[in-house]
Amino acid sequence: MLSDNLTIIDLARKLAARIKREAIPTDAAQRTEWTRSQRQKLKSIVRYEPTSTVNALRVGNGSGLDFQYISYRFDFSNGLSSTGAWFKENATPWDQPGVILLNDKGSKFAGRTVSEHIDRGDQVLALDLLFNGTSAPGSNDPADWAMLADGSGSRPLGLEVAQLISVARWLRSTSGISKIQVETDGMRSQVIALIAAAIEPQEFSTLVSRNAVRSLAYLLDTPVPIRSAPELFCLDLYKDYDLNSLEVLASPVRITATESTEPLGTWKLKRTRNSTPGQTNHAPGWEKVRCSVKRFRFWLLSLVQLAGHHFRIKGA
Repeated sequence: MLSDNLTIIDLARKLAARIKREAIPTDAAQRTEWTRSQRQKLKSIVRYEPTSTVNALRVGNGSGLDFQYISYRFDFSNGLSSTGAWFKENATPWDQPGVILLNDKGSKFAGRTVSEHIDRGDQVLALDLLFNGTSAPGSNDPADWAMLADGSGSRPLGLEVAQLISVARWLRSTSGISKIQVETDGMRSQVIALIAAAIEPQEFSTLVSRNAVRSLAYLLDTPVPIRSAPELFCLDLYKDYDLNSLEVLASPVRITATESTEPLGTWKLKRTRNSTPGQTNHAPGWEKVRCSVKRFRFWLLSLVQLAGHHFRIKGA
């Protein structure tokens, strides 16, 4: 190959550098119209088709020292399904805020985050959307199925976004929860949740992203193999949108994101501002959280192991 020849990734970076997106209007009236049109365009790009939760099947339940859990399989009107585990301390009122957890590695890696929210008095749903965790089809590489869906004319990203929105609506309607927060770990879950909030912002109150990325340009700059995040390689998504414009569409949802120097998908304690070298200051109640990590991780891992045998995507 000639020394000045471009590789595929070099060509992609060159084309991406030429992208010029429509400026976000500052005038209130113009922004309202821009938001309306951009939401419709976004739905078209990700091939978003609203779906409803036809059946939330309880497939398991149990309790621990001071908490209870129920495991679900969610069947949707488009014939697909996802799985989740709902956790609540016994003393927590039913109208307490609800948190939906998404983790790029699957819900079995969300044990620590589950325990954090439970100890705060939140109700938690650790959710595995299509192609992830216990909801992934029976294959050595779930990316095979995502790419097949893409080849059939659907977009894996749109399918996952529709499931998240549907589950959020189900959670609100069945539990009486008025405020639903989504917390993600990893760039795949971050983008799924952000697009869900951009399309239906009234369904969510807050979006918190750990191990997040600043821009979709990360896919090209790293570069990220397509099999590591197949839904993010959605045709025309980066051409027309980046995370900052999606955040504008998601208004008035409160959005916070934390990047990490660790490999994406890991969880890391960060020092508080007044930390001293060699000493990590934890938030009040950390000892309780640390103890609860052990009990919740045991239950969550046991639940996911059970789910791995019984939860399969319908039609896969």
